[in-house]
Amino acid sequence: MKNGTMTTTTTATKFHLKAFCHAILWGFIVPTCFMGAYLKFYLMDKYYGPHTSLVEDLYSEHSCIDNVPNRYLQQQQYSDDAADSYSSSSSSSSSNEEGAMNNGNVHRDASVTGTSENVKGDNDDGDGDAYVPRTMTYITSSGRPECKSKQRGDGSHPRSQYYDKEVAELRNQVDMIIGVPETQQYHPQIIRQVTMTFVSLGNTLIIRDRLLNLGGIDVQEMLWAYDEALKRLEVAKEIGVVSATPIMEQLACTVHSNKAEAYYMADMFAKSADSFSNALEEPGCTLEARAKARYLRGTALLIQGRYKESAADYVAALEEDYRDVHFYRILEKLTRILSANESDVPGGWEYLNGVLRKVLPDVLTSVSVSRKNEDLRALQLIHLCLFLYNDQKENDLETAILHLKESQRLKQSFVIHDVDQKSLGAIFQQQTGVFTAEFFERFRSKNLFGSPSQVPVFVVGFPRSGTTLLERVFDAHPDIAGLGEHSVMQNAGPGIVDTIRKNPFVNNSKYFKETAVELIAEMYDRWSHQMTSLHVNAKNVKRPKHLIDKQNMNFNMVGAIHTLFPHALIINVARNPMDVVFSNYKHDFLGKDANGDDQDYTCSFSGLSKFYKDFRLKMEYWDRVLPGRITHIRYEDIVNDLPGVARALIELMDLEWKVIICFCIRFYGEKKTFI
Repeated sequence: MKNGTMTTTTTATKFHLKAFCHAILWGFIVPTCFMGAYLKFYLMDKYYGPHTSLVEDLYSEHSCIDNVPNRYLQQQQYSDDAADSYSSSSSSSSSNEEGAMNNGNVHRDASVTGTSENVKGDNDDGDGDAYVPRTMTYITSSGRPECKSKQRGDGSHPRSQYYDKEVAELRNQVDMIIGVPETQQYHPQIIRQVTMTFVSLGNTLIIRDRLLNLGGIDVQEMLWAYDEALKRLEVAKEIGVVSATPIMEQLACTVHSNKAEAYYMADMFAKSADSFSNALEEPGCTLEARAKARYLRGTALLIQGRYKESAADYVAALEEDYRDVHFYRILEKLTRILSANESDVPGGWEYLNGVLRKVLPDVLTSVSVSRKNEDLRALQLIHLCLFLYNDQKENDLETAILHLKESQRLKQSFVIHDVDQKSLGAIFQQQTGVFTAEFFERFRSKNLFGSPSQVPVFVVGFPRSGTTLLERVFDAHPDIAGLGEHSVMQNAGPGIVDTIRKNPFVNNSKYFKETAVELIAEMYDRWSHQMTSLHVNAKNVKRPKHLIDKQNMNFNMVGAIHTLFPHALIINVARNPMDVVFSNYKHDFLGKDANGDDQDYTCSFSGLSKFYKDFRLKMEYWDRVLPGRITHIRYEDIVNDLPGVARALIELMDLEWKVIICFCIRFYGEKKTFI
């Protein structure tokens, strides 16, 4: 996640000066203990308008925030975008390297988790490279790769069974095709149908992956299916089938694009960009397909930090003026590049402003006539771009905030934006009913936990709290690899909860041990995919001793994680409540719920308040039933003392400190495994 740095403006300076004067004045009148609440209320009112309900929710005497340990809180305001970049932290000093550990900001209670020093990871028998974990992807008799994974869940998703059945049928069909002699497969009358069968398998696997948030675990099978389709398309070109059928000519572009999306969902961004390039070279690539391919290739390049190339793709797509949903997303993406380095975009902010002025009247007309969701989405993204333009280019904070509020108001008209408190409570009660202090004590006394491995490191936290920054710190170490946003616990976790809830007194240690081993194998599979994306053979590279599983929402899964990996490090990144709430509010989150409907809990103060309080209640609960189990890191400490925090964490993982870590984060900023 990348966002622009909010520059200090004249208006903002006057505002902060005014706030400071108020603070001095009231300091002589009211007790010091009320000062923080007053300033935060004042800041909240200035940024958001008079939304006092959110302030009351976060800071009232009934709020969970009053009972949170001091390690969660801090006294200053910090730059929002530093949660995702280290560009502002050049003032960190090596003289403070020991500060984080000595001040208690990094802590772990070994008496709870066991004597972790004597427990080796699954891949560590002394030299750290002898154990080769089993892969979860197998090659069938037809040569088709297939992933056997518990991460796919138990099939309880409303549409999971339908797609599981579709995938099974398509697999049977392609296996039958592979068994037929090639001379018959390539017959002019059936080659199109044969090709489409392979394409359908790849497409259905992608749809299922997105639906269940599987993180590309079937990527090898997807790529195999698309490669088989491309091989048959080459034959079709040779025998004249493609030139005779326009649909077949367009199909080559589609297959390359879908292959690129498969790479993308598996975080293999370099190969994704290459496949989109292949799609754009196809003569059958339509205007719509080109616009989409340029948008997605630009985004893959943006993630890699290749801003100038990304901007070139975005600008080329805008110049074609094909106004689908990607057109307006491109505008928002360009603001990120402009915020990082204006010179990377030809014409800079003024170019973007010109495009916004050109399209705004048409969008306003469409919204007034139809109020379709896609038109509302377009107008919402335009207001978001105008927020950043006025904030960073024009230094007009008041106008910027008006555009931000209008952007979020529009989004609330077409997305689910309020948290269902009853639903959250029911889910939380399921967790607390299973994972009690007594449950963990029984597991500990009878040694029923999953694996003693310390290979996985789980990073959790509220969105925009700095988890991405922390993952980059880890990923800069040669013995650690980050695996991106997709967690192995996302679908395995609920199954563990259900297993315990249905049979709380049954010895499930075998199930937990097998699940733990399989999840570690999946993590190494993903690391291997990343090496492949870098055109590196994983067999020729020393495997990392630790793999980072970063997923903010895994704060729901701490109990399941501890059940499987009682010695694995679990890190919660905590950030000042007002800072993290505002950072979420101004960020464009848009996801899907279980029914496929758009949702974003961060675009309304009501949803944000409930969402944040739910997070804090859960973290407090885990701290009560597993005291000391979670290592809490303050985002502000990472920003102000990166060397100190990084060194403390690296030493906590029994690894050698590398000064190069700070250099990599500061000057390269991007994840080394994905570039």
